[in-house]
Amino acid sequence: MLKWIMIPLMTIAIVGCSQIPKEPALAFGKKCEVTENGTVVSSSVWIYSKEDGLKATEEACPKME
Repeated sequence: MLKWIMIPLMTIAIVGCSQIPKEPALAFGKKCEVTENGTVVSSSVWIYSKEDGLKATEEACPKME
């Protein structure tokens, strides 16, 4: 029962945190993007604009030793 309550709540929380473009596309897999100030943003699920394309790449992720 708890699972059926948590799934919609988590979906709302995730959608509320992301900015959805006009023509969205999804990409799956660990990818990273480095911002102008040097911050590394990583995720396994990316929502991006089809017009602009996905700027995050797998190669941008720092290598974990």
